[in-house]
Amino acid sequence: MHGRPAPQVLGESSPSHPNRWRILGVLVLALLVTSIDHTIINVALPQLVGDLGASAAALQWIVAAYTVVFAGLLLTAGSLGDRFGRRRALAVGLFTFLAGSVLSAVAASTTMLIVGRGVMGVGGALIMPTTLSILVNSFGDPRERAKAIAIWTAASGAGIALGPIVGGLLMRSFSWSSVFWINVPLLAVAFVGTLHLVPESRDPNATRLDPIGALLSTAAIGTLVYAIIEGPEQGWTSRSTLTGVAFAAFAGAVFARWEMRRDDPMLDIRLFANRGFSGGSVALAMLFFAMAGAVFLQAQYLQFILDYTPLVAGFALVPAAVGMIVGTGAGAHLAANLGGRVAVVTGTLFAAGGVAVQAAFIDGTSYVPTGLGLLLFGLGAGIAMPAATELIMSTLPPARAGIGSAVNDTVRELGGALGVAVIGSVAASTYASNLNGDLDRIPGLTDNLRAALTDNVGAAIGASEQLGTNGAEVAQLARDAFVSSMSGALWVAVGLAVWAAVIAIVHLPRPGASVDIHIAHGDGVDHDAAVPVVATAHHAGLHRSSGGVRHTVTTVVAIAALAVGLAACGDDSTATSSATSTPAPAESSTTAPTVERPTALVDASFRIEAGQMHLRCVGSGSTTVLLIAGWGDGGESWGAVEPAIAERARVCSYARFGTGTSDAPATDQTFATQAADLHELLEEAGEPGPYVVLGHSFGGAEGVTFASEYPDEVVGLMLLDTTPPTWPEAVCAVVDDGSEAARTWLEGCAVMRDPSKDPERVDVFAAFAEVAEIGSLGDLPMTVMSADRRTLPALAAAEVTRLNAVWDDGVESWEALSTVSNVVLVEDSGHYIQVEHPDVVIDELLALVP
Repeated sequence: MHGRPAPQVLGESSPSHPNRWRILGVLVLALLVTSIDHTIINVALPQLVGDLGASAAALQWIVAAYTVVFAGLLLTAGSLGDRFGRRRALAVGLFTFLAGSVLSAVAASTTMLIVGRGVMGVGGALIMPTTLSILVNSFGDPRERAKAIAIWTAASGAGIALGPIVGGLLMRSFSWSSVFWINVPLLAVAFVGTLHLVPESRDPNATRLDPIGALLSTAAIGTLVYAIIEGPEQGWTSRSTLTGVAFAAFAGAVFARWEMRRDDPMLDIRLFANRGFSGGSVALAMLFFAMAGAVFLQAQYLQFILDYTPLVAGFALVPAAVGMIVGTGAGAHLAANLGGRVAVVTGTLFAAGGVAVQAAFIDGTSYVPTGLGLLLFGLGAGIAMPAATELIMSTLPPARAGIGSAVNDTVRELGGALGVAVIGSVAASTYASNLNGDLDRIPGLTDNLRAALTDNVGAAIGASEQLGTNGAEVAQLARDAFVSSMSGALWVAVGLAVWAAVIAIVHLPRPGASVDIHIAHGDGVDHDAAVPVVATAHHAGLHRSSGGVRHTVTTVVAIAALAVGLAACGDDSTATSSATSTPAPAESSTTAPTVERPTALVDASFRIEAGQMHLRCVGSGSTTVLLIAGWGDGGESWGAVEPAIAERARVCSYARFGTGTSDAPATDQTFATQAADLHELLEEAGEPGPYVVLGHSFGGAEGVTFASEYPDEVVGLMLLDTTPPTWPEAVCAVVDDGSEAARTWLEGCAVMRDPSKDPERVDVFAAFAEVAEIGSLGDLPMTVMSADRRTLPALAAAEVTRLNAVWDDGVESWEALSTVSNVVLVEDSGHYIQVEHPDVVIDELLALVP
């Protein structure tokens, strides 16, 4: 028993399964689910921030967990399918993917969701290579097999394009969990079809289990993908990234040496000596490199520059899917008549042309270059990918199709991950460099604000809203810088696609070429025999020459060098630009802030001097928004605004009133003492400033007090339906006209006058007397939001008029506190504006967040 195939003529016809086209339908359905889940999760990320309190790092791993596990287990999964049976592996993969989908859908925390996505990655690693190997064994006729592979390839690409569209449609009507529940019926149908239609097949010369090889390959690929994903965040030249890349290279080298020394390797490294196998693998990797990097930038371009919604942006990617569908048909015809080499070269050149159209003509105003470029790229990918896949798979006998499929899928995943990392890094560093120079013309920008503007275009557009008259100019500068950086980065993708075409021209076998077959016999001794084989689009021999290995290694090393080199240059250019364009010392633009900002969800009680208080904090950012609820409101109403705020900033709310929140005597409670309690609570929980304070009703008075007590830590203040300093005395002077409304009103005032009725409430009148002494908040930006009309049913008209006048005078008094103030009247609203008009509140509040 050994892992190298016995001598045979490759590419010859064999009997096909009578239900092969039905089998293909089951395989395509299974493949679609794994492909869609690469991209469908992206549209659900904003809701995850609010519902699960996901931090930025958690969001990154929710997306990455699937890819890391998926890519890391592909080789192992392909080998297991060859040994234990492909139908069994497919069924196990479908069941595992379904279990992971359900676990993700019911996740109550980000940790549980990340675990669920990892389980889905295990299922995907079993499904994807198995579907291709079953396909190869079901279609014996080479021409039919080529058509089936073209359909398989189109389904893979279409699934990636359909992900944002399907997700956008689901999110219009359902919660984030719907992007996982949608998998359940599809997987159930595929599972039943697998059991009833898919035949069992395995490698008759299957290798013995290779746990060491499996561990080494998983460690090498998983670590490399992890380093690529974390590279943009940690820095491409950071110790963690370089350590990850070095470990991946070491594990990969040990894996290659281990496999070459085994008589029955999990992966015969000598496969890469074959021009069709290695050339097709490298061409596919570089094609996916260009595609993934381009799509990564297009998603931002469509939403931030052209201002498309996620759903519209998803539909805007449809031309790529249409082009791929058309291209697969054209590519199959081209490969059948002129050979796979011509198809791969033609397709990669079309793909390069599609990216070049976007790089040359995008201007930030029109979708036309993007749509045309996507169509051409999809057409080229549709032509090239089936032929390249067929060249890879035809170098192996059907019995070894599992490991061949795993290699095919692995190079796709690695190429895509590298494309996002490298092309994304090039775009990010160029954007920062360009914008830093342009911002020199804008006066009064602080170092922190400049850093926020140059971080990414989305942050820049959001931050520009608080810059007053300069805001529109800054937003346009950011858009122009992004478009320019995207164009430059796309030219890198063009170069890589052209490089893939060159590799195809030089290394892929020509039609009619005679090649040598490297044969391994069961005696463990290698023999070389010159066997004439016609290399067509459907088969190629295993070449003795090491040229395939050499150009494969050369390409991988060149791509790695390009990744690190471009990213390092980008980091240097960014640092230099920041240092020269800002009057502050150079290290201020490159040194991390001294205050470590929290990102984890906080939802716990803390003991402070005043007693026990409960705090909830979600989101991430350089500013924390403090939500201070009104009298008697435990904070439940913040659910209407908290998720949207958490997308832009860290947001904290706390329970001030209620059982067990404070042990201090009532007479000691004022807004000043509660502001001190809040500050102590934030310190105890590790939630540092700066703060933007949002106070509702009586919480607004506490917010004003907090801002006056800690002026160096508060950078913005917003008051909702907030009472003026003299409000309690004025409103409690209401005339008892015998109405139910007057009686209820006066009963509430009686409670305010007697704090002993609720020892955890402040002495309202004493507290407001202190607030009334606050003369000014200086130049603190402040927004006051008030209901435009206040209807008090059944209360005497004269009293309604008087109370409204008191309210209006109070709003004016609050406005006068700040020299940078703004009053927003919300028409037809009751007391809880943040519940009834959350969109207005969110827009006004985010304008205050630096």
